Amino acid sequence: MGIKQHNGNTKADRLAELKIRSPSIQLIKYGAIGLNAIIFSPLLIAADLGSQNGTTITISDGDRITGDTADPSGNLYGVMTPAGNTPGNINLGNDVTVNVNDASGYAKGIIIQGKNSSLTANRLTVDVVGQTSAIGINLIGDYTHADLGTGSTIKSNDDGIIIGHSSTLTATQFTIENSNGIGLTINDYGTSVDLGSGSKIKTDGSTGVYIGGLNGNNANGAARFTATDLTIDVQGYSAMGINVQKNSVVDLGTNSTIKTNGDNAHGLWSFGQVSANALTVDVTGAAANGVEVRGGTTTIGADSHISSAQGGGLVTSGSDATINFSGTAAQRNSIFSSGSYGASAQTATAVINMQNTDITVDRNGSLALGLWALSGGRITGDSLAITGAAGARGIYAMTNSQIDLTSDLVIDMSTPDQMAIATQHDDGYAASRINASGRMLINGSVLSKGGLINLDMHPGSVWTGSSLSDNVNGGKLDVAMNNSVWNVTSNSNLDTLALSHSTVDFASHGSTAGTFTTLNVENLSGNSTFIMRADVVGEGNGVNNKGDLLNISGSSAGNHVLAIRNQGSEATTGNEVLTVVKTTDGTASFSASSQVELGGYLYDVRKKWH
Repeated sequence: MGIKQHNGNTKADRLAELKIRSPSIQLIKYGAIGLNAIIFSPLLIAADLGSQNGTTITISDGDRITGDTADPSGNLYGVMTPAGNTPGNINLGNDVTVNVNDASGYAKGIIIQGKNSSLTANRLTVDVVGQTSAIGINLIGDYTHADLGTGSTIKSNDDGIIIGHSSTLTATQFTIENSNGIGLTINDYGTSVDLGSGSKIKTDGSTGVYIGGLNGNNANGAARFTATDLTIDVQGYSAMGINVQKNSVVDLGTNSTIKTNGDNAHGLWSFGQVSANALTVDVTGAAANGVEVRGGTTTIGADSHISSAQGGGLVTSGSDATINFSGTAAQRNSIFSSGSYGASAQTATAVINMQNTDITVDRNGSLALGLWALSGGRITGDSLAITGAAGARGIYAMTNSQIDLTSDLVIDMSTPDQMAIATQHDDGYAASRINASGRMLINGSVLSKGGLINLDMHPGSVWTGSSLSDNVNGGKLDVAMNNSVWNVTSNSNLDTLALSHSTVDFASHGSTAGTFTTLNVENLSGNSTFIMRADVVGEGNGVNNKGDLLNISGSSAGNHVLAIRNQGSEATTGNEVLTVVKTTDGTASFSASSQVELGGYLYDVRKKWH
């Protein structure tokens, strides 16, 4: 039968002994029970077997295999088929256990070497411990197929499973628990593993899943890994949840979870093609990123959540590296980072596309970036919400990179003085670009330093913060507001301010007496209301009086209303004059919303020509 038995203790021997000792048989023999009273049922007795070697191996349900024979290299194994072109046919039935403990060498659980071999089992348990190394299952033969059924478990103090040479493995509710080595290794073109639903991989000291279609015949197609509701939990330095190399396709289905705990232990590291929905990634080690894509495209769907305690959430860095991170209005995605950034595109062809995503960065007062594009990287976002704690910056672009945002945009920094949107000038690089169009709720400042920022605020937008444009490297800051509000919190300047039925409020944050704000605009157009503060009296009789100032250095156009609020003494004489608007062309029209009554005198707005 191809089964190797040991110690002369075969199943037939044991069954013969059982027949003699069976109480039912003895009672029949002595006539205590009639034959018509006997109910016969199959007799299932688990056998203890030694190492199994051959091309055809069939093991009965519940049998226990203990590795007691060494391979030609002197290492103990549990089940092995010979190498070569003769297919092996291994049937391990239900509830079979394979135990191998090699106290001096390399423990091997199940080794399939023959070409076109097959391995079938259900609720299989493999437990291997080796002094130097160990492997639970190794599918070496070309085009081998393994079906491990439901509820099988592999335990190893080194590698869990290695499969290659265009072989396939299927299982569901499958468990791999191992230390030191990789949980599941998928090598070569055409190799495929499908772990069905509810499988678990737990490793201590190395990566959970490694897949790479890097060798073999490329006509066999990419290496593939498929699972849904998968849990991966790994610990150790550089122990990645999943390491996806080139020519690999990974489908994590729905509700999969990846957890890592270790420095540089990234959740998902990929050069291949990855897809998932409702994915959870939680990494806690220093410099450990949630999802890092170095090549290929990773697409993560709705209700997905990425958390990094000391690294970044999402990062693309490499040739044509792309992440699509797409929530929906009903099932938004989220990114939380206590490390460097929420999402970052870091090379010229690196792209991150996000939809319906909430991003939070909190580094306990140290610098952290919500969105960060650099070195030519590009980020697009639709309906994003960014929350930045003290020390954080919301959206940041540098070294000839670009960020494009549409639909609703929320940026909530801890104070209006923090950078909500900013570019950085870098010598030798073209100006970076940030474009946003949609309804915006911004608490924070907008700074164009050697960059191009264009904000198109749709109705209902509210911006609380200041602005800066240094015009270095051809940089500009242009803002268009439609039925929107800008609460100006400190001295500001920008290049273009186009207003349609909007309000620019200097007073909303001007509670400190004697503190006023100047807004420098190169080009102003449209129609709007400016709410401004004034101390008309000054030191008395208008001496050293002051107030908020709108200074237009280029072109002015449109009709604008000034709502002036007194922030000073009311001991007026009626002779005081205060400049609140300056223009170089005098084209725009400014009028008071009402006369201001101070100390019994009415003050109005008038044009003064210089």
